[in-house]
Order: sequence, then structure tokens, then C-alpha cells
Amino acid sequence: MLIIVIFALVLRLLFFIGYTSNPAYEGIHLSTARMIHNGEFNNYLSRYREMPENYIASTAETHPVRLLMNYPVAFFGILG
Repeated sequence: MLIIVIFALVLRLLFFIGYTSNPAYEGIHLSTARMIHNGEFNNYLSRYREMPENYIASTAETHPVRLLMNYPVAFFGILG
């Protein structure tokens, strides 16, 4: 199992082309990384804690919760 995860990580790093193939969503990810960096991200997520049962999210709403993409960018933003 660990070998599969390591192999997947290596493939992801080798073929990383950015957040998405649609450049329009890059701003969403970068603003989320900025919020994480500034400590405002929990306030952003609070609107998703009590959603109606029949709520259907748009695909644009899923970008900010891709935490394994946004947290490393925020971390390296601190270093940069």
C-alpha cells in the first residue's frame, strides 16, 4: 500500500501542470492559499458546515477544499 502511495506521489510531482487545466480557476486556488496563509480559512469553511440537505454545489465550489493542493502552496508562500 505504501509503495502505491509513493508511486502516485512521484507521478503527481512529475506530471504536475498546475491546479487545473482551466486557467480561470487558478485565481480561486491562489486566493484560498492566501486565506490559509493569513489564517482566515476557517471562516471561509464555516459556510459549508450547515448546508441544506438538498444543496447541490457547483464545481467551482469544490476547488477551495482541495486541501492537499492549497496547503502546500500556502506553506511555500510563507517561505517565499
